[in-house]
Amino acid sequence: MTSFPRVASSFTTADVFLFIAVIPYRVHIGPDCLLAHGGSGVVLHPGVRIGYNVLICQQVTVGGAGKHKNVPVTGNDVYIGAGAKIIGPIVIDGNYIIGANAVVVKSVPSGCVVAGVPARILRHGVNAHDVEEW
Repeated sequence: MTSFPRVASSFTTADVFLFIAVIPYRVHIGPDCLLAHGGSGVVLHPGVRIGYNVLICQQVTVGGAGKHKNVPVTGNDVYIGAGAKIIGPIVIDGNYIIGANAVVVKSVPSGCVVAGVPARILRHGVNAHDVEEW
């Protein structure tokens, strides 16, 4: 029996119009994850691994950086703000807040808030659940 995600991935550009987001069936998404606003504009690379209890806001891209085969891996309890881009072979540890429109290209330790282009650490020792929308 063929799974629905596998069948849906056989569409060309129709999948974007039907489903609003590009989330290949090979993406590993942990339990209790949430795509805010119906996942509008979310694009995930097929090899991405998302931990549990992750909130992904609209217009987020998580993927490789062209020449790198490895893609980002997010830990648990992560808030990814609207429009954020997480690019390259990096690891996002748990309990982490990524600000809106941030471009994350380097791994950062847990318990941090990052924002900016390119993203830099703004604060240490935070709890990702302090974000109101969560």
